[in-house]
Amino acid sequence: MKKTNNRNLEKEILDFDRFETNTPEFPLQSGERIMATDYTQSELKKLYDMYTGNDYSYYSPVEGDRVKGKVKFISNDRVGVDIGSRQYAYLDLSKENKAYREYIIIDELLEILITEATEDTVKGSFSDLVQQQKFEKIKETIGDDHVAYEAKVVELIDQGGYWIEIDGIKAFLPGSLAGMNKLHDFESLVGENITVMPVNWSKDKQSIVVSHKKYLETLIPRTIRELDYSTRYKGFVTGSTSFGVFVQFNECLTGMIYKSDLDDTWSENFKKRNINPGEEIEFKVKEVLSHKKIILSQNYNAYDPWEGVEERYKQGTNVEGTIKKVKNFGIFIELEEGLIGLLTLPQSMTSEKLAKFIEGEKITVKLSVIDRETRKIFFLFANQKIRKK
Repeated sequence: MKKTNNRNLEKEILDFDRFETNTPEFPLQSGERIMATDYTQSELKKLYDMYTGNDYSYYSPVEGDRVKGKVKFISNDRVGVDIGSRQYAYLDLSKENKAYREYIIIDELLEILITEATEDTVKGSFSDLVQQQKFEKIKETIGDDHVAYEAKVVELIDQGGYWIEIDGIKAFLPGSLAGMNKLHDFESLVGENITVMPVNWSKDKQSIVVSHKKYLETLIPRTIRELDYSTRYKGFVTGSTSFGVFVQFNECLTGMIYKSDLDDTWSENFKKRNINPGEEIEFKVKEVLSHKKIILSQNYNAYDPWEGVEERYKQGTNVEGTIKKVKNFGIFIELEEGLIGLLTLPQSMTSEKLAKFIEGEKITVKLSVIDRETRKIFFLFANQKIRKK
């Protein structure tokens, strides 16, 4: 049997006693070995603090914390992450999104969300952290008119709206914001993919409020520019009044077909009040007065004054028209029925001079712009020069 050097053993024991009695001064140099172990001074300090409760360096996790730690092991059902606390944080693999597992790598840093923290156990989740970050990112874009998200409508709820999902994040879509006009079939939207924009935060539902209507409104200017007045469009009825039928088409546009512009079949149904929301209808675009006022027609053979307009009227020439309306900013002048343009007035125009223009009287003006595609006409005073672009 190998003999033990009692003197050396005694010295080691004395050194260890000094380590205990002098804590936390630690007069030994960092890395110096104590007793017959492989522990360094710093390692022994951690052990000492762990068992005496004098731990000033260990992190105490709290539910809701976001922490980074090193992945120490991965088993079939869980992951152990060293987050600098007295014990590992454990991830339940059955609850982790399979798409995210590729980011959980042995000996690599991983940021997680603490989901439970007690004296006995610490639980965390990487998937919950990713979802939380996605949620915060979407919430930050509330009110941003340049951000939209693809979403799926997953559930119709009793309060008059829908639960939708944006990349796994739940949000609330009010029924009033689910389309350009009031929906005639609320069930039809369930399961559909739509584009939405975050608009508010609901404290009651603790969720982000989104709008499909706001997104559709951003499409209106471009969609109007792309309209072809010679094309027959299809849309669906959204409602009717005593003077005509409202129609939604091209996803984001709403127009009116006056009863005088309905064909025989639709006119008969209109008289019998036999027109219902959701019915498909065919028509042409007759005139665009503004983004919110588009005139449609089923009188396909009716005279269109814009046909061949460039041949009848030349830009830069003087033309005669009839004063239709006099406003402070300009005078609306009709060349012929259906062809009305604007004579813009200078800011120096006094009310006395403006009063000389009488509605219904003839006036000679210079044709500045006539655009068949946009159906816009602008005039200048007859003696005014057209500025070169």
